[in-house]
Amino acid sequence: MRLRSKLALVMLLLSSLLLVGLAGFVYVQQERGLAAQAREHRVMAANYAVSVGLQRSREACAELLGVGRVLVPRVAQQQEIEKVLQETVESSASVVPLRQRIFRLHRKQALEVGFREAHALYALGIYNPKGLLVEARKQSIFVGEVPRSLSPVLLERASPSHCRYLPVIWRGREVYLPMVVALVRPETKAIYAYLWSVMPLDAVYRDLRRFGQEMGESVEVFLVDAGLRILAHAREAMRGQMADRALFLEGITFDRDTPFGKRYQRAGRVYLSFVRPMPAYGWGVVVLQPEERAFSVLYKLTRTTWLALVVGVFVALVFGMLLGYRLARPVLAVASAAEKVAGGDFEVRIPAEVMTRDEVGEMARSFNKMAGDLSSYREQVIKEAEIRHDLSRYLSADLVEGIVKGEMDLRLGGERKLITVMFADIVAFTPLAEKQPPEKVVALLNEVFTIMTEIIFRYGGTVDKFLGDCVMAVFGAPYSKGDDAISAVSAAEEMLQWLESGNARWRSEFGVELQMGIGISTGEALAGNIGSQKRMEYTVIGDTVNIAARLETLARPGQILMTQETAEAVGAVFDVSSLGEHSIVGRVEGIEVFTLLE
Repeated sequence: MRLRSKLALVMLLLSSLLLVGLAGFVYVQQERGLAAQAREHRVMAANYAVSVGLQRSREACAELLGVGRVLVPRVAQQQEIEKVLQETVESSASVVPLRQRIFRLHRKQALEVGFREAHALYALGIYNPKGLLVEARKQSIFVGEVPRSLSPVLLERASPSHCRYLPVIWRGREVYLPMVVALVRPETKAIYAYLWSVMPLDAVYRDLRRFGQEMGESVEVFLVDAGLRILAHAREAMRGQMADRALFLEGITFDRDTPFGKRYQRAGRVYLSFVRPMPAYGWGVVVLQPEERAFSVLYKLTRTTWLALVVGVFVALVFGMLLGYRLARPVLAVASAAEKVAGGDFEVRIPAEVMTRDEVGEMARSFNKMAGDLSSYREQVIKEAEIRHDLSRYLSADLVEGIVKGEMDLRLGGERKLITVMFADIVAFTPLAEKQPPEKVVALLNEVFTIMTEIIFRYGGTVDKFLGDCVMAVFGAPYSKGDDAISAVSAAEEMLQWLESGNARWRSEFGVELQMGIGISTGEALAGNIGSQKRMEYTVIGDTVNIAARLETLARPGQILMTQETAEAVGAVFDVSSLGEHSIVGRVEGIEVFTLLE
């Protein structure tokens, strides 16, 4: 029997499982729908809790702004009093105390009038422009004190149009929300005072408790502050306790309105959580929904689906046993051989007695041919992998590929190329080597060179050699990308940036900071294999190399120096500046030196 016929019988058998597949599809769709509904339910509960906190705090803020509006006219009145005193009373030492008493009287009256009209505020304080307390009022129910001064940071953030909310104040299990507004003079709009007040969170607690009673056991809603302490909860006993940190993401802060949810387990019960931050207050709203309540309909559907699945599997098992042996034997033989090939045994072959006269037999014969080809390819692949691994320690990826593919001429000699050479020297490394053990010095040097090499390779350069605490890199040889000077300057700039970030750790570990001076030169040089038939290296030789090395010695820590040719090549991308003509060791004439601007 041909494989087509066998597969037709198998497909006929599998069609009996279509109902089970449909049931699974319905299950998945139902699960997604219920999950979305449950999440919407939690989002709605969180939004309600947010609206409760916003409503109560906005009412308190409106009352505090109202107190400010009562105080503002008193400023104009005080100016009139000052004007009358100036016109009617001769200047004397007694005028100043008199003015102060009159202003203090009006200020107290205004504060008392505003406080009487405020119902959501438990305390009031007025502060001068320097943040020092001038007058204060509080209700006897407030278990706290009005602060004597306000911080400079808070004074800068205070606004005359809306309240600036501060971290909550705990007094035992009583919680208060402080807030501050600025008062401005009507004619100049300049700040002349600040108002501070507190509102209790009792109203928020009562609203959440009422909401929790309405929702029953379907959801649990509560508020937490920045320290994850519960501010308001449907159960009074929970207020003031610490929320379980497992509810929140690692390092969570509430300064951004980025909601998140997760599965949470408590006392052997699984909950679906939803946390919504309230950045203006530094709070978070937490909603917990028992998983079994969210997916109760799905659990019933699951039982039905499992029953249908068991029946379908049983039917499939009975018919599958009748056809399985004849169909599975050659397939299993191919699968077993494939597993051995995957393990590296390319000598395995499928026996002839297993090869049937159908498509499976053709697959077996093709498999035997493939195994023979893989055996011959393996040695070549291993050899190329070893070459790439060894060469990648010294050369860039492009150069390694050229050598492996045979594109690079490995004979002695070279050719003239337009290249860019970079010398990067670690400044102040000698004092470090004198103070630290050799093991630490070598470890640090290896770390620095590793990162520098990765940066050079990333920009298409080749590490020519390491000279003590200095590295020489070449861009444009053996392959040029057309923008070799730009690549070299980009790599140098990134190395300096990386060095700044690494100094924070080295300062604490070694007590020193590493700096780097870099010299870059662009021009023609001889590039090729230098040495002997037994020991050679790919390098570049020429005046361009010497100039780059001399510029590196001239460079100050953190400075990138370059020749005029390099500056002209990168001028469209980087900002460079001329440092004038400098004499170079080994050259009669000086050269114009350029530096990269920050």
